[in-house]
Amino acid sequence: MNAYFRNAVYGPFVITGTLTTLAHGSLGIAGQAIETGTGTRRPVPELFALTPVPDHADVEPIPSTTPLSEVHHGDLVEAVFDQNPYGRFTLTGMALDAPAGGVLVLGSRFLTQPVATCSPAERLVAVTILEPAAEHGGAVPARIHRWPEPSPED
Repeated sequence: MNAYFRNAVYGPFVITGTLTTLAHGSLGIAGQAIETGTGTRRPVPELFALTPVPDHADVEPIPSTTPLSEVHHGDLVEAVFDQNPYGRFTLTGMALDAPAGGVLVLGSRFLTQPVATCSPAERLVAVTILEPAAEHGGAVPARIHRWPEPSPED
């Protein structure tokens, strides 16, 4: 399944993975809620599209890995993660520098270990630059200097 999100902090990103039931009973993909956990099932405000992945795309090859030292703020990247209980999933979006945590992020996932900006995050399998920030022409979100406060729904 492809889940397309727009987030004020992380910008637009896509998660490709398997739908699962999260701890509070709502549906999610790679741990990211796609619907509210309230009594009425409604999409989370950040979700703007959900599309199936063709059957032949179930077995995804591991992409070539770009050294994290070459990934910069605003680069359009694809990253593969492997995390229990979600299995292997892919995030596609803009890599963002987050000085607030000393990390590089994609969506709400860390690409790097805190402070060690060239050390891969624990569950990161591979990352590939699809297009450098200077070439893709998309609006790049600001660097993250402060983590957002959790909403009452979180």
